[in-house]
Amino acid sequence: MSVKDTTEISINYFPWSIMILMSSVTFVGILSELMPSGVLPQMMQELNLNEVQGGNLVGYYALASAIFSIPLISVTMHYNRKLYYFFYWEVSQFRILLLL
Repeated sequence: MSVKDTTEISINYFPWSIMILMSSVTFVGILSELMPSGVLPQMMQELNLNEVQGGNLVGYYALASAIFSIPLISVTMHYNRKLYYFFYWEVSQFRILLLL
């Protein structure tokens, strides 16, 4: 295979599946960060908070996410996450069955 053939193959190929996966993960990550501010009026009403207290609540959530996310990932990097996801899924399915 010549250099020209390799260049043509790499130019014509675009990894759409990886692009869609990365876009989906980014969307979910941003959505999880913005969701508390979207439901802030309902949270304030249910918890009987004023606007300042509700804003502080969202700020504390963002601060906790920023502080604890990187150390938590560093600590759990060595564990098999698929096993824990499977266990969590099984436990949540069992809870749903108990509620029915």
